[in-house]
Amino acid sequence: MFEDCHADHACRELFPNGQQGLGDLVAELRRAPRWITITNPVTGKDQPLRLGAETLAVAIRFLSYQSETQAVLPLLIHEAATTGRVERLASQAILVMSGLSEMLARGMELSVMCSEDYPFMDLEQDQAETLLGDIFLAAVAAQCRVWPRGQIPDGFHDPVHSDTPVLLLAGERDPVTPPHYAHQAAAGFTRSRVLIARGQSHSVLRNVCLRDIATRFIEHGSLDELGTECVERIRPAPFFTSLLGPEP
Repeated sequence: MFEDCHADHACRELFPNGQQGLGDLVAELRRAPRWITITNPVTGKDQPLRLGAETLAVAIRFLSYQSETQAVLPLLIHEAATTGRVERLASQAILVMSGLSEMLARGMELSVMCSEDYPFMDLEQDQAETLLGDIFLAAVAAQCRVWPRGQIPDGFHDPVHSDTPVLLLAGERDPVTPPHYAHQAAAGFTRSRVLIARGQSHSVLRNVCLRDIATRFIEHGSLDELGTECVERIRPAPFFTSLLGPEP
C-alpha cells in the first residue's frame, strides 16, 4: 500500500513518510501505551480505549481488508504519526470490526481453526518485529487450549494434485490470502489459472469483472473462453488526500 502511495504523485506529496511514521508510532506505543477517548461510531457514545501497539496493529489490519478502507489508511496513519492523535484511526477500525463481527460465526471459526491449524502452528516463532507482533499467536493459543476440537486424518495438509480445472482469484493487496498463496496452490493442478486483481484486497468477488469471470467458470466448468480482458482494467481505489475523499 505504501509503495502504491509513493507511486501516486498526490499521495506521495501529502504523505511522504508513511511507513517510517508508522514504524515510529508503533515503537512509541510499545514503549508507552496510553488511554484515549473516542466517540464510538456505532453507538455514538464516548468510549475509553487503551491504545498500545497491538491495538494500532489490529486497527490497521481490519482497515486493510477492503480496497476502499485501504485508500484512507495513508491519511489516517499520517495524521496519527504527525499529530499523535489516533482517535480517527481507532474509530474507523471499530466501524469496520463491528460489521465484520456480525458476519462471522466465532464458534464455527474456532472449531475449524483449533482442529486444522492450531496443532501445526509454531507457537515459539518470534514475530515481535512485525506490525502485528505475537498477538495473534498468543490469542489462538489461549482460545484453542480450551476450545473443543476434532481429529483430522493423516495427510490432511498434504498438497492436492489434480487435473480438475481450477480458477484462483486473489487481490494484489490482500493481507489475509495474498497472491503467493494462489500460486502455491496452483502448483498442484495441471489445469489452473491465477488471476491477480491490481490494487484489490480481500473478497475480490465483490469486483464485477471477477464476479462475471467466476460465474462463467462455474457455468461451463472450463478455463477456456473466460474473457479475462477486464482484469487488466481493474484499478485500486484512489487514495484519500483529505477527509473529503480523493483528488477530484
